[in-house]
Amino acid sequence: MPKLTGLPTDDPIAVTRHEGNKYGIEPGVIGVADESSRLASKQHPDRFAPTGNGTDPNDVMGSVRALRREYQAAGCRRTRAGY
Repeated sequence: MPKLTGLPTDDPIAVTRHEGNKYGIEPGVIGVADESSRLASKQHPDRFAPTGNGTDPNDVMGSVRALRREYQAAGCRRTRAGY
């Protein structure tokens, strides 16, 4: 995992959970573009809601395939529409 400077820990999942607790955010919607995000959603499914990386409204079948891949890989049940 990459080091995060200026934070109390180098664990981005712990930092995000801490900040969520601090501001009463439960669950947090996160993307799944990187490994730490996918790990967070698997380790803490009650705290992190995995979201797909976006779909192209002009490519419906490509978007459906991408949604299926993201669901299978990370359990995404939502996505962003747009480019």
